[in-house]
Amino acid sequence: MRAPRVAYLPDTFHEVNGVARTARHFAAYARAKRLPFLCVRPGRGLKQWRHGTVRHVEIPRSQLSVPIERDLRMDPAILRHWSFVRSAFRAFRPDVVHVTSMGDFGVLGRLLACESGLPMVASWHTNVHEYGAWRLRQAAALLPVGARTKLAAGFESVLLGASLWIYRRGAVALAPKPVLLDLVRQRTGRPTFLMERGVDTARFEPMRRNRSDGAISCSGTSAGLAQRRTCACLGLWSGRCRRPAGSATALRSSATATWSGSPPRPASRLL
Repeated sequence: MRAPRVAYLPDTFHEVNGVARTARHFAAYARAKRLPFLCVRPGRGLKQWRHGTVRHVEIPRSQLSVPIERDLRMDPAILRHWSFVRSAFRAFRPDVVHVTSMGDFGVLGRLLACESGLPMVASWHTNVHEYGAWRLRQAAALLPVGARTKLAAGFESVLLGASLWIYRRGAVALAPKPVLLDLVRQRTGRPTFLMERGVDTARFEPMRRNRSDGAISCSGTSAGLAQRRTCACLGLWSGRCRRPAGSATALRSSATATWSGSPPRPASRLL
């Protein structure tokens, strides 16, 4: 049976976040297994190249792009690269298009799928509606609690509806958790499957440990959209680590926390 030719359009690839990490793993897996794979993603310049069976296409975002996170943006003028991307798309001749959100590259993938009459797979990675509502609550801190809660709830509902737009137009949807799988399936009516992810056990093998500082546990975060919530969770985690038997000083030295990417400001106060 011939392996499907997949055109993959993630909104992030080089950054430090879960979606980018998954995207890099997809490309690496396709190359290792010699599967036909086209990866169209944001980059610093307009370029394309081939690495084994994987074809890479990078297009830059414009100065009109809107910041979503410190290292993540959405470009309303992304279609200025339409002819360049379409040329690479047609040369690759994909069987299916895979997008990761309703962002600029998700819309680009949707348009390419429609023009070519190809099925589209949409995978859910981030609860953008929850983060948007959280940020609105922070921005509206001067409002009464009741008004702020209602405003955030309404905004969250609108964002959720907008996020589901791209998933309703896919032939299949993927979700990383059972609760999100049920949400996407119920709200879109599309076949939805669990997108399980895990740890590379060959790389993160306990036998490779060579620490001599006495640390027995280490936890960390990529500090993406959820950095503030993650910090809170790590703060609770560190507190629980210090509660069991033993002194706080002793347990403090046996547990560490590490951030990669853009570290959140309140980290020093939480841990």
